[in-house]
This record gives sequence, C-alpha cells and structure tokens, in this order.
Amino acid sequence: MSEEWQPYVDDYMTGKGNITCAAIMSYPDGAVVGQSPDFYPQAYTADTYDDAGNEIQIQVDECAGLIEAAGTDWAAAPAGGLRMNQKKYMWLGTGEETVEAYGVTIKYARAKSGANLSMCLAYSETAVLIAVADKSKGNDFSQCIADMCDLVAYLKSTGY
Repeated sequence: MSEEWQPYVDDYMTGKGNITCAAIMSYPDGAVVGQSPDFYPQAYTADTYDDAGNEIQIQVDECAGLIEAAGTDWAAAPAGGLRMNQKKYMWLGTGEETVEAYGVTIKYARAKSGANLSMCLAYSETAVLIAVADKSKGNDFSQCIADMCDLVAYLKSTGY
C-alpha cells in the first residue's frame, strides 16, 4: 500500500459520507495502493453454475477481472462476473459523466450486490478506483458516483 494514495481513500472517498469502503489499484498492474480496512481484490475458488445449470467451481482473480474491465472502458463485466472483496455484484452497465470543473468526461461502471450494496468503478490514466455505497448506512449511490467522477477527473487533470 502507498502512503501517497491512502489519503484519497480516507478523505475524498470514504470521508465524504457517501462511500462505505473503497480501494485504489494502480493501472494497469493492479497493485493495491490504498484501501479501507479489509477491503481489497482477492483470489479464491468460487461456486457457480455453467450454462446447463450444473454447479461448478471457478478460480476467481478479482484484481485481474477489474483491470480487464477497466481496460475495455467498462464494456462488460469480467468473464467470471464482477467480484470484489469476495462479493459478487450484478453488472448494471456503464454511465458517463462530464465533470465541468476539470473539463473531463468520465466513463464509470455500476454494479449491485443485494438490496443495500452498490459499487461504482472508475479509472484514470494510472489508477482504478472502487467504491461501495451501503444504503443501510445512509450512503447515497448517486452521490457516490458523482464523488468518484470528481476524483477521477481531478486525477486525470493532474496526469494521474
């Protein structure tokens, strides 16, 4: 983890009150450079189903999946599904937001896990930002997206 990136997680992501947990990975290598406690991409074996409905096990590398999805401009979820911190999220697609303060348009991905957890993913030239909003804790997902887009636009404007 990098002390340089941790304040972005603590102050600009979770510190604003719309994000419960967050992580920043360097792009494209996927190293975790900042994170909320116990929130980071993991590798493990998961149970799932094949197209015929048979239960199978797959190897999950959350980091590789997130980097892959960012590299395709959030065109689709990773092949094994969008997963973070051993939770699987339903891919809700992408959105786009123009941040006028920085003159940058940000493409972001949206995902949901159950009724309360929503995840927003965005990236700059050198970082993938991951934020989870928890409705049961009073987080506002639309504001989570806005906060993420503002931060990524700022990072892009400074060359990151």
